[in-house]
Amino acid sequence: MSAHRLRQQCQRDSEARGYVDGCRRGARDRLRTRRRDGFSPRWVIVKELQRDDGVCAFLLHVFHRQHKGRDVIHAVGRLANGETFGLMDQRAKPALYVREMDRDVLLQELSRERAELIEVPFSTLDGAQVVRVECGRVGQLRRLAKRLEERSVRTYEADINFALHYLMERGLRGSIKLRGAW
Repeated sequence: MSAHRLRQQCQRDSEARGYVDGCRRGARDRLRTRRRDGFSPRWVIVKELQRDDGVCAFLLHVFHRQHKGRDVIHAVGRLANGETFGLMDQRAKPALYVREMDRDVLLQELSRERAELIEVPFSTLDGAQVVRVECGRVGQLRRLAKRLEERSVRTYEADINFALHYLMERGLRGSIKLRGAW
């Protein structure tokens, strides 16, 4: 996709739904970003997000890899000016949802895995309240989901790829705005 067409796509998406920046607004989180100038990649740590207009970009590929004992989201994309970029987000954790009424069985299974229960304001289509279960690694989440399934406990979003879950939770689709120091 040419830089001109990408810029037009960014403008259309921004006008249609406002822009989404891959970070929490007002956060002072640490992200690693990668920007390639020609053939020399540079890795920079963004220490503080700045308030500026940002750079329009398009995500091409989002995936996860293990880094220092946990799963990390990686994204690769193209800026509106034609340059490529990459980023690593270490804040995201693999998660699934379980009905509140199955909390007792869930607590028994959580004793085997290092996982965290988080109260969320979500419910299933039939109105049952759910709790969020976050694990440090995708493998732990899959083992937990399998054991819960063996005990006839329904899980929600356990079968969704971690990278796709990351995009869905943040509402990222199409073009995005990147802000911060490079």
